Amino acid sequence: MANPIGFDRKDIGPELLPILTVGLYRDVLDTLREYIQNAIDAGCKSIRVTIAPESVLIRDDGDGMTEERARAAIRLGVSDKNPRENVGFRGIGIYSAFNLCDQLTLYTCAANPSDGYRVAFDFQKMRNLLLIERDRRKQGDPPELDLEGMLEKTVSIRAADVTDQLGRAEPAGSNGHGPISGKGTLAELAGVLPDARDRLLDEPAVRTYLENNVPLPFHESFPYKDDLEREFTQRSGRVVPLKLKVGVTEARDMYRPYIPEMFTNHRGYPPKIYEVKHASRTFGFAWICHNDSRVVLPAASLRGLLIRRLDFAIGSRQLLEPFFGRVVFSRRITGEIIVTDPALIPNASRSDFEPNAARHSFFQYGIGGLLKQVEAYSDKLQREDKAKEVLEEVAAQLHAIRTSLPAKQGNIEQLLKDSAAVADLSRQLQTHRRTVKDLLPGELVATEELFRECTAAIQLMLEDRRRSQTQLEREVARVAQRREAGPPAKRPEAQRAQGPATLVALFEAYGLLRDPEVRQVIQILDADILRVHLDDTIYRDSLTQLRDRLEGRE
Repeated sequence: MANPIGFDRKDIGPELLPILTVGLYRDVLDTLREYIQNAIDAGCKSIRVTIAPESVLIRDDGDGMTEERARAAIRLGVSDKNPRENVGFRGIGIYSAFNLCDQLTLYTCAANPSDGYRVAFDFQKMRNLLLIERDRRKQGDPPELDLEGMLEKTVSIRAADVTDQLGRAEPAGSNGHGPISGKGTLAELAGVLPDARDRLLDEPAVRTYLENNVPLPFHESFPYKDDLEREFTQRSGRVVPLKLKVGVTEARDMYRPYIPEMFTNHRGYPPKIYEVKHASRTFGFAWICHNDSRVVLPAASLRGLLIRRLDFAIGSRQLLEPFFGRVVFSRRITGEIIVTDPALIPNASRSDFEPNAARHSFFQYGIGGLLKQVEAYSDKLQREDKAKEVLEEVAAQLHAIRTSLPAKQGNIEQLLKDSAAVADLSRQLQTHRRTVKDLLPGELVATEELFRECTAAIQLMLEDRRRSQTQLEREVARVAQRREAGPPAKRPEAQRAQGPATLVALFEAYGLLRDPEVRQVIQILDADILRVHLDDTIYRDSLTQLRDRLEGRE
């Protein structure tokens, strides 16, 4: 059996601190998340974040810290927090500002601000000590500084009256909210480094980050706000009001990013609640809203589902996209999966869960089962949206056809086209008839009545046109029969000259060309058939015979 190896303070070097903080908190704004998370873990009801060019203030009304709690908070990599009940439990988050500012000071009280504590971290001095130690090693000297020694020189706790600090930390807010007073904690980050300043003063970026990463309320304009917050309350989901002030702008209330404008038609489908579970194991629940059009959400940043553990984001919305059978369904929805299973533990960077059996079951069975339900519902909505779209388009085209029919009286070509169009519209609607009947029975009845009206009107107009055509054909046939029977007795030339010179003129003289379509047929018959195939004498005699018949002489 190997002999145990003893470790002492010299075996744990100070470089561990920058390695941990730089590796875990790659985004400057991750530091805001860490201190907000600490406030929520302390049971706060509201939070105020104030960002200025040189400092950041984060004030909460949580339980605050006693001396004992303050002493526990400064430990590195050690935490009393239960990982099943808290997102932050590794004892590192309080040092997340190491590469962001020169000094971190916590002003805290568990009861009366006059009996509070001041906890100070001199990050600037820590960085200087590390530089000195690195220079020593460059010169070949043995290391002198250890992690414990560095923290002893740069971290302190002392009793203090923190009334002034807690009072000045928060300007009066909007919407009737005043400053937080009483117990709680103020985290003051002073001497913000240039590399972090621009990111912190970018208000849109800060707002977007907080909207998607911390447990905020839903916006008042979101129509499903009350239903979802009621669901959160019943399931122990956490929602904490937060007010943000960046630079010289007014302090503004923060909300989750969901608003009506994120949907194509500014309404979306009401959220559907799903249980995320496998067999008897419940991983949590999900709420999901579908876009109100068969296209992806206009807001690209909100497409897909965001996983939250104790309502803090785990990863991004792209994390689950590969799990969808059809990626487009992921991009037509928005929502969140609220994980409540304590065995699902976020990794240190909050990009995923720690690998364990619970994580495997969650993604393999919990997410797999959820997405099957989501895709089935998406298919259903897509069929219904398509059916509604077809019904609306068919009704609009039928209205247009019905309105145009009076102007097409006698126009057989247009009437036949309309008849074919109505038949085609009927086939289109028939494909979706069952769905439409369930969704919009009244609209379906009205549209079917339009079909009957259009069909009957077109048929009636075509019958009238056929009767006129048949009568004309009979008259022409009679003339042709009489011509075959032999030439009629010739009339004096002067008498023939008195009659109409053309078939069209003859029909006009007797009022037979009131219908434009009949006129067109007679003109074609006269110019392209009779005059081409009959000589002038026979043509004039035929006109005379037809005129005599019209006058009742024969």
